[in-house]
Amino acid sequence: MRRSLLISAVLALAMTMITLVVLAQTGSGLAPASQERARVRFIHASPDAPELDVWLDENALFTETRFGEISEYVDIAAGTYTVTLSSPGPGVPILTDYVTAPCNTHHTLVAAGMLAPGPGASGFEGIVITDVITYPPPGMVRGRFVHLVPDAPVPISIFLAGQPLFESIVYGDVTPYVTVPAGSHSLEVRALGFPVTADTITVDPDTVYSFFAIGLAFGPPDVEILQVVDAASPHHVWLPLIRREG
Repeated sequence: MRRSLLISAVLALAMTMITLVVLAQTGSGLAPASQERARVRFIHASPDAPELDVWLDENALFTETRFGEISEYVDIAAGTYTVTLSSPGPGVPILTDYVTAPCNTHHTLVAAGMLAPGPGASGFEGIVITDVITYPPPGMVRGRFVHLVPDAPVPISIFLAGQPLFESIVYGDVTPYVTVPAGSHSLEVRALGFPVTADTITVDPDTVYSFFAIGLAFGPPDVEILQVVDAASPHHVWLPLIRREG
């Protein structure tokens, strides 16, 4: 009798653990657990565009996203989709394009450029960025820089702790990921060799980051750099949504 009860208890515990694993893998995204999946997120980086909804085929994936906001990742079934950017609700589509998301990949969908570009500025467009989620060695950080300032007149360079990190970056560029030590570092943006802006950043170990430059060189809105967590090891907190104030 005791042996029978013990076996029943072990089986019940095993089924509970299996259920928890399935729930953890399924998440709250759009893709069933039985399908091959990809992950996508969205950043609104068009300075003069209204709030935007993002549709994948007939599904509203992200809604009422304001300039400067970046969503958390959501799961979708791997495949090719029609992507539509529109104003919220039954709004008029602003842009329609296609995106292919292979299995086990991460992508950032970007609304970039300007709806009404002035001289020297880039027009409205959608950009699809592949996010490479590979963790750095212990105690280190992986990071990259994405240039989304549509009216920047000249290439820029990024210096970390006084050393060149990325050079000759122009609008639309996505740098490779690089590995640097965790901690606090001075970050400086230079144009034609002259300092444009400087700040101090703090980056956690075992974390993957993207730094998005948004805004206008001849604003408003002024240029700002969003520090976004692409992925963090389990003992670090992932910030799923960055929202600008105001």
